[in-house]
Amino acid sequence: MAATAVGATVVAADAAGAPVAPPALGGGGSPASPAAAAAGVVSADADSELLSPSGDATASTAPPPAATYVVTLLAEEPLPTPFLAGLHELLNARGAGVRRITQLARQPLRAMEVVVALPATGAADGDGADDNGSGGGGNGGGDGGARVAADTSSPAVVDLRKALYRYCRASAVDMALQADTVYRRAKRLVVMDMDSTLIRQEVIDELARHAGVYDAVREITDTAMEGGMDFNESLRQRVALLAGTPADAFDKVIANLVYTDGASVLCGSLHQLGVRLAVISGGFTTVASHVRRELGLDYDYANTLEVGADGAFTGRTVGPVVNSQRKADLLVAIADAEGIPMDQVVAIGDGANDLQMLSVAGLGLAFNAKPAVQDAATFVLNQGSLASVLYLLGYSEGEQEALAARLPSPADAAAVATATAATAATAATAAAAQGGGGAHPPAGAPPAVPGAVGGPLPSEL
Repeated sequence: MAATAVGATVVAADAAGAPVAPPALGGGGSPASPAAAAAGVVSADADSELLSPSGDATASTAPPPAATYVVTLLAEEPLPTPFLAGLHELLNARGAGVRRITQLARQPLRAMEVVVALPATGAADGDGADDNGSGGGGNGGGDGGARVAADTSSPAVVDLRKALYRYCRASAVDMALQADTVYRRAKRLVVMDMDSTLIRQEVIDELARHAGVYDAVREITDTAMEGGMDFNESLRQRVALLAGTPADAFDKVIANLVYTDGASVLCGSLHQLGVRLAVISGGFTTVASHVRRELGLDYDYANTLEVGADGAFTGRTVGPVVNSQRKADLLVAIADAEGIPMDQVVAIGDGANDLQMLSVAGLGLAFNAKPAVQDAATFVLNQGSLASVLYLLGYSEGEQEALAARLPSPADAAAVATATAATAATAATAAAAQGGGGAHPPAGAPPAVPGAVGGPLPSEL
């Protein structure tokens, strides 16, 4: 039996066509236990190639008609045989038959996709759904089954997702269950939070350092991000503490920004794929605009701090507050203006004020989020690099490397940053002084979002 490379679909039997039990995916390279082999578990050690499981044995688990779903698994350590055996038992107990397994990456992150078929809860669609190009039967129950539409909101799928989440979380494995459709890879809009998502800091906390009120502001921030305080009230209290602080504190904050690992790779890779990118932040426009320019995003929306005639913060904001509801409204407005359906929208955030935005997107990811947010979110990702999001979109290690190879070199990026630093600083200072901005659509593009040119979206949104 031949081994398959990373990114290849698992399909094999022995020379006579009989099912072949796989070895273990974990450390040590030892063969799978009889129980694991009987379960049809995929396995290989960290340095070996992924061997295929029994296609026949797993494909017969769920009878047609069925809808197919993709379970993506991400882990920092090899997935041991007992974990995979338990995973198979969990899937089988809920009628989810394994159709195929694909190893997306082995180093430094372990990533694999498990395509499963669930018995349909509705009628088949007769002549079959449009081929989604997923490379293995599309969204139609796999080999020979009648094709039906996947429904991620059905009780059976919701139950499966919750069970998988609990099971994987206990082993520090990230999991996402999505419908196996073309839209999973064909995302067209990715909207991201800024503070503690695209960047590692909370900007208002950094401003508070310069104002000498860090401890007081940080306490309010922690309470708000856990959902323990209304965001509008928390923002009002924190901004009031900044009154009298020179607005050039923004320059110091920007000079010390630390981007989340993988942020530039994720944004650069998605841009190559034609994806529109936006940052929608409960932070401030001066920094959000800078981040938009640095990462090559298409839109930025955030709150605006009012600056007085003396060049200091007044302790108030200008315009509508970018809270949880407004974040969701802005996401929908951008998608509508760009003609992008929600199935092709991704939202990424970490705080309680991101939950509504995450809930309306086709794929809403709680990234290294606060515990209360993880408990409330549908999709959770606890990885060090934002680039790991690409695995959830179905891109293998090799595909990601090909995209990364086309990104500007660090030297080229540094040269561009140096050439535009003065212009960016001037724009940031002007935005703070004018108390405006709040929204920056793509340069040269039509006003895709109502009210986007020259100011924030209408307050009625």
